[in-house]
Amino acid sequence: MLTLKFLNYLSQNDIVIEEYKNDNVNNVNIELEKTKNSVSLLIDKTIDREGKLEELDIKSSKLQDNSNMFYKKTKKVKKKHFINNKCSCLLIFFILFTLIYLLLSYKCGFDFNKC
Repeated sequence: MLTLKFLNYLSQNDIVIEEYKNDNVNNVNIELEKTKNSVSLLIDKTIDREGKLEELDIKSSKLQDNSNMFYKKTKKVKKKHFINNKCSCLLIFFILFTLIYLLLSYKCGFDFNKC
């Protein structure tokens, strides 16, 4: 009889131990699933960030190219305006010189013998 009770007791404890083991396994499986989901989400976010970084790299390259083109164009425009300004100054100087010469020639004669 004692053996039967003891065996009964052991079988009940085995059931409790099995349930405890099953609970632990289930808890580990749940935690494992949570971890897998978190890692999967992090990988997806990393891939998205990589795509965004590539887009930013392309945009920055285009911006750099555009700024270089703008710099070259402004340099050409500046040079063109400088040349136009110098030509205008020379033209004004030539016109003034011609006017002064004509006025002096009118007063003093074209060979300047009256002055």
